[in-house]
Amino acid sequence: MEKIIYTNADKEVVQLSVDPPFLLQSKEGFSSVDNEITSDSVYGQDGKQYIDAKLSVRNLFITGMLLGENKESYFELRRSLIKAFNPKLAGTLTYTNNFGTYQIDVMPELAPSFNESDGGSYYKAFDISLQALDPYWTDKSEIDAEIPMARIEPMLTFPLEITPDFEFAQLIAGDVIEIHNNGDVAVGAVFTINVGGPLVNPRLYNVLTQEYFALNGTFVTGTKLRISTLRGKKRVEQDDGSGWYNIMTKRKVESKFLQLEKGINYLQLQADSGVAFTTSYIRFEPKILGV
Repeated sequence: MEKIIYTNADKEVVQLSVDPPFLLQSKEGFSSVDNEITSDSVYGQDGKQYIDAKLSVRNLFITGMLLGENKESYFELRRSLIKAFNPKLAGTLTYTNNFGTYQIDVMPELAPSFNESDGGSYYKAFDISLQALDPYWTDKSEIDAEIPMARIEPMLTFPLEITPDFEFAQLIAGDVIEIHNNGDVAVGAVFTINVGGPLVNPRLYNVLTQEYFALNGTFVTGTKLRISTLRGKKRVEQDDGSGWYNIMTKRKVESKFLQLEKGINYLQLQADSGVAFTTSYIRFEPKILGV
């Protein structure tokens, strides 16, 4: 069953589906998006020379039917629909079908328009036009799991026998971690580092591209670091017990805001010293071209 849930910046929610009061009738722009190809003519050469290609913004069109129980409820629902799709407020559109749940950030281009000649006194057809500046959908069925880059591995097994060299747990750190990006394009990620002992000049290293993101400085026990390489949300933050604050100035100049390429990626947490006392996690959202 298809279902669309729209949530605006003020947390107002509208659901369109096969159930009243907002019936989903049709949708466009959910699958394909234009590829803008830039090229140039060269004297004496047939055709054109390729320069660049990028996806256009995504335009989404939704047609529905508002079904009230009576004329009074119709106008109340009509008002709530227009209020939710306020062109002055950004929003998030969540689309669900039989294969998964997908999400995209949008801006209403026009408040819902009603076809006054299509319907009765308390049910009318309406059109909604949205635009997504970032044309990629987030596949929500592929996320919501932290992938450990350095982790604590329990050593308890039963039956339990305590010996002089017994270890209750072991910290696994510094390994090369294989990460699968099953989306259609490279994406950023959020890296969280929990410092369990003095950590000197930590860095996130991409084994395949040999790119890295590094911080300068020594971070004490109990410190948390958070590095976001997401589009439009690039941040470097630290929490030493008093809340998160910006430490972008500690970023090493040559550092790259690492992206996870489509397919398999190999990442490693490194440092001049202290990796053996550190746990770290990565969270990312695969992006897809259409649904």
